[in-house]
Amino acid sequence: MKKIILLSVLVISSTIVAAQSSWRMGLSLSAIGNGSSFSGGMHEANARFHHNELGTGVWSLSFRKSIKPHFSWQTGLQFSNVGFNYAIAEDYSLLNKHGHYTNNQLSVSTVAVPVSLIYHFNPNCKNFRWYVGGGLSFVGVGTPKKLNQNVSPTDEANVNPAADYLNQIIEVRSNVAVNGHLVGGVDKIFKSGRILSLGIVLNGGFTELMRSTVNYSLNNQSYNHTFSNFGNYAGLQLSYYFKPFKGKMLPKVE
Repeated sequence: MKKIILLSVLVISSTIVAAQSSWRMGLSLSAIGNGSSFSGGMHEANARFHHNELGTGVWSLSFRKSIKPHFSWQTGLQFSNVGFNYAIAEDYSLLNKHGHYTNNQLSVSTVAVPVSLIYHFNPNCKNFRWYVGGGLSFVGVGTPKKLNQNVSPTDEANVNPAADYLNQIIEVRSNVAVNGHLVGGVDKIFKSGRILSLGIVLNGGFTELMRSTVNYSLNNQSYNHTFSNFGNYAGLQLSYYFKPFKGKMLPKVE
């Protein structure tokens, strides 16, 4: 993971230093839901068992370069997590709904280097403009290779437990993968040259990143299911872009 981050920083920094035209740096925060899909084990599940999306975020450092009046390309670094979330519904008090579910969640950190081509529409009289784009991301998945966690209704999560109530084992299947993504949203261009952006991001993986096996026992019956995570996610993205490194920014050209 450290080698991937270091190599990515060196490549991006070298490209920016060598460029003769203006570059723009930006910071982004995304709230996403990372989904996984059933891939093996028992098809039948207990009615109290729930398989949920992993709610997480994406922190991004971006570098954008204009290549045409309406086009720009963008790269940078993205930091996030992929994983699995399971729950078992419990009897609970209406005065304390916090105890409604027993949850078991595990995740592994990721770093990605996205490369995107973005089309910008003409801004309106208030300097708002729409944009759409897409591209590929090179994703690196961190350690551990395997992680085992069990939870019970009364105990906190324990690693390598003695008994299973809601147990999952995750395994990293691929340390490096390629994902595809689509983005779209609206920019607000300020007179200072800075940009505030709000958009939607959709990401899809082509390679299985992680696999989780979940085991649980309810009503004197044992269950096991397997789910795969390809790094798929969707969510909202808020971005802020600073002034270009070089040259003077024209509001209608990006």
